[in-house]
Amino acid sequence: MYEQSVYIEDRFLGSFCRPANIIHAERQPPNSYAYFCPTCGEVWARCPTTDNNGESRPWQIQGGYCRLHPGPSQFTVAGSLLLAWEPEYSALLLSCPDIVRWEFERHLEYWDRR
Repeated sequence: MYEQSVYIEDRFLGSFCRPANIIHAERQPPNSYAYFCPTCGEVWARCPTTDNNGESRPWQIQGGYCRLHPGPSQFTVAGSLLLAWEPEYSALLLSCPDIVRWEFERHLEYWDRR
């Protein structure tokens, strides 16, 4: 198991245990995620992953507009950490109460913009 922590705008929102990923029928350790806004160029969220020895895993850039830039699609929830292509990861995110609160607030902002 690996530990993944979540920091948004330099604020710690929680951490959870994350299992290895299955990629092409092989177990792969999960990477750390950095959420990059393609509009302003900010890395607005960091989700570092560490192994049992406390070693950091390599970083992978995830798309995701920051909460100030909703993006071109009317379906984008700006500032959301949830990844449609990684449902297991998204479910683990929602095991942290502060992340649930963050997501709820971002979805309310989305509703208000529409």
